[in-house]
Amino acid sequence: MRQRAHAILLSAKGYCIDQLVDIFFVDRDTITRWLDRWQEDHFDGLEDAPRSGRPRSIAVEQEASVLKQVEEDPRRLKAVVTRLEDRFSVSILMLKRLLRRHGYKRRRLRRSLKAKRDEAAFRQAQAELDALKRREDLGQIELYYFDGSGFSLTPVVPYAWQAPGQRLELDSARSPQINVLGFLRRSEAPLCGRRLQ
Repeated sequence: MRQRAHAILLSAKGYCIDQLVDIFFVDRDTITRWLDRWQEDHFDGLEDAPRSGRPRSIAVEQEASVLKQVEEDPRRLKAVVTRLEDRFSVSILMLKRLLRRHGYKRRRLRRSLKAKRDEAAFRQAQAELDALKRREDLGQIELYYFDGSGFSLTPVVPYAWQAPGQRLELDSARSPQINVLGFLRRSEAPLCGRRLQ
């Protein structure tokens, strides 16, 4: 569109068709068509004409079935493509485009201990923490958080395709690691940290 508008401006300044052909590296018919469209439709004539594009390999009504296959095996798209070959002519690139169109993103999987936690004890600890926060807000205590984190010496960072708002998790497992402990107040920087091996 910008190129066509530029050609119209140069034509208005007195450039002939042969000069415009040399400037824009197109043939005479193209320049003539640009000028004619400007005469007939003005600014509307500068826009690209609609193009039909290539037909979809997967029909809209079949996309839900394909997305279900991905959700069953979100880490291995090649395996999904292999399973779909009987019904669709689909490649990895086409499948990735479909996933992005539906808001999927390839993100790192998180390790989680949720499967191992005692839900009743967790809720009780949350209630106790809320009570401690209220006491700190009243100035009765100083509340410090203490926590530890582990860093694996042999990290594996798996990625998978995940739907919008979805967060896939892996069960956490032990491996050789470095542990870090820290104390933190609610509104301050860490008080101290200690590395344990």
